[in-house]
Amino acid sequence: MITEKEVWDALPKDGFIRTYIEYAMKQTTSPIGYHLGTALSILGTTCPVDYSMRYAGSLYPNLYTLLVGRSGEDQKSTSLNIGKRLLGRASPQLIGDYPGSAEGLIDSIGRQATQIIPMSEFGKFLSSAQKGYFEPVKTALTDLWDCEPIQRAKANGVVTRVEDPRLSVLAACSIPYLEKHT
Repeated sequence: MITEKEVWDALPKDGFIRTYIEYAMKQTTSPIGYHLGTALSILGTTCPVDYSMRYAGSLYPNLYTLLVGRSGEDQKSTSLNIGKRLLGRASPQLIGDYPGSAEGLIDSIGRQATQIIPMSEFGKFLSSAQKGYFEPVKTALTDLWDCEPIQRAKANGVVTRVEDPRLSVLAACSIPYLEKHT
């Protein structure tokens, strides 16, 4: 297990990541790893859509981050919300809505191709996505991870196509929920 000190020592000496973590650590006693995950998620969301690197294909800075810990003790949601508030002040249009359906998720990406979906209770998502109507949201999230064009056609003939989707997910989950639903 990596220690708090080892994470701190591995951080860049300056720049957004370090500044963000210093700021967030003054707000809560959440572990530094939560702040690092949140900072990287925010940074990835704010990168230009054409930013990528070559590594076994194109690698984009979108990030799916899951903050896992004890309920009520580790302050996962508190850490997530610090980042959400900061991004909300700087670029509120980048904060997406909790998906209600796979179709709604694609429509949301059609309105704002780059966004982050914060989920302070990922256990709710896992429970809902076990089966039934909500299960296709998991597949849509998987497709969006690859940053490949995505589309959907409505019955009335309207087609939503997004050429360069950039979705990040920043979620928090307690250990029992994660164990129960994975």
